[in-house]
Amino acid sequence: MRTRTLRRVVLLIAVLAGSLAAAQDSSAGVWLPDSLKEWLPGLERIHAGDEAGFDWILKLHRERPEDACGYYLAVQGYLNYELGSPDEEERNEVGRELLDQGLDLDEAPPEDLASRFCRGAMHGVRAEQRVKQGSYVGAAFDGKKMRRIMLDLIGERPDFADCKFWLGTYNYYAAVLPKYIKFFRTLLFLPAGDRDQGIAYLEESTRESIVERYNAHWVLSYVYDEQKRPEDKRTLLQEFHAAYPDDVGAANALARDHASAEPHETEQGVEVLQRFIDRIEAVERSGVDPRLVDARYALGRIYARSYDYENALPELRQALELGRDDEGQELRVGQRLISTLNLAGLHTEAVELFRALEQRYPEASAQEDLNREAFKYDEASSRLALALVPAKRLVREGKIAEAEARYKELLREHDEDAQIHLFMAEMYFQEEQWSRSEARFNKVAQLAPETPTFAILFTKIRLGQIYDLTDRRGAAKKHYRIVRDTAGPYKSYVRAAEYYLKNRYSNE
Repeated sequence: MRTRTLRRVVLLIAVLAGSLAAAQDSSAGVWLPDSLKEWLPGLERIHAGDEAGFDWILKLHRERPEDACGYYLAVQGYLNYELGSPDEEERNEVGRELLDQGLDLDEAPPEDLASRFCRGAMHGVRAEQRVKQGSYVGAAFDGKKMRRIMLDLIGERPDFADCKFWLGTYNYYAAVLPKYIKFFRTLLFLPAGDRDQGIAYLEESTRESIVERYNAHWVLSYVYDEQKRPEDKRTLLQEFHAAYPDDVGAANALARDHASAEPHETEQGVEVLQRFIDRIEAVERSGVDPRLVDARYALGRIYARSYDYENALPELRQALELGRDDEGQELRVGQRLISTLNLAGLHTEAVELFRALEQRYPEASAQEDLNREAFKYDEASSRLALALVPAKRLVREGKIAEAEARYKELLREHDEDAQIHLFMAEMYFQEEQWSRSEARFNKVAQLAPETPTFAILFTKIRLGQIYDLTDRRGAAKKHYRIVRDTAGPYKSYVRAAEYYLKNRYSNE
């Protein structure tokens, strides 16, 4: 099973939520409608890493075609838990169709609190989907309906704690929207949110919610990131992993937090995942447990991000072997393995793996991404990427002077190779040495390398950010436009460029 992370059903849809009045505190414990409780066995199995839980939900949904909660939980499975199909486009299409069908059901009677809750939650999910598609007006109507339903429910039942997940999420994000979205909100005459109240509701949801408790941990971890509260995030992720010990997503989130900490705690991250792997392997099972694929994949990523390719490659190869005949798993792990092989100086093997996956799954929508990863480097630039590893490790350890000396030594050996200038420029950027970073990035632009294929795009984005930081907004926009218009299959660069065209970059 793919590592499940709740997508940010928050993001920009907070514009639709408006300010949320503080609901009356519950003094009578936590309550859930009986008809909603009946869906919990399937949901609990999903959270324990058992994909059969989703099959259970779909079966019950088919038996109860008029139950709004069956639609809501099926939609969550397809759109946010990445279940039901190895192909992302297919999952999204099915999920959106079910979403519309669920919202086309007749309005629930006032006494049916479960159906009203699930309808409100579906309005929230559809608002997020519409924002992704640029349909802000349609999203606004969904968001306003979600808000109204959840406020009415918690007004009737203050102990219906799951409502606070939605109120908290939207209340927080309504308060921290980008300026251009706030302008849109003003045009719709929607009030602002309340950041602190939103965080408080989300914190309550991690303790008290039942249906949304798992999701609340994910969203709150993003919030703590945005609010620069690393200690709170670490405590939350430890509690999350303890509450869902069989969920690979929770284990991976805690491991990744260790590995990305300052200073880095790679060994602790590896230990979290290894304990999880030992736990899963201790249970006898016919066939491969898909969580092992996810855990090995996550372990390989942690090693790769610390430039330890000797340990990364065996983990990724094992994950690929475990995921054989699961198209989604094989393509996802294969893409990461191809990328890591290129970084480890093994370009020929990277291309061979790409060709094998291309032959096995010629119609897969992921083929464009696999092709990009395979040919991001050529033989020479792949070998140089490996030669850069000692300098990158020095940077990671904060030994900037030593790293700088190593980069300059490599330049003498490789006669001003653009890739060396690129990583020197990035080192200076992270150290906030803007003029030195700008000079190196300009050198990359001057050399205009064909490989790595991302070099010029990354350079243009960084130069735009440097210009923003040094009060040259016109020059910054020029570089963002170039990226937006030329990035092609590098969709993440296109999205970044579009964002920075609307929002001046800040390193705060």
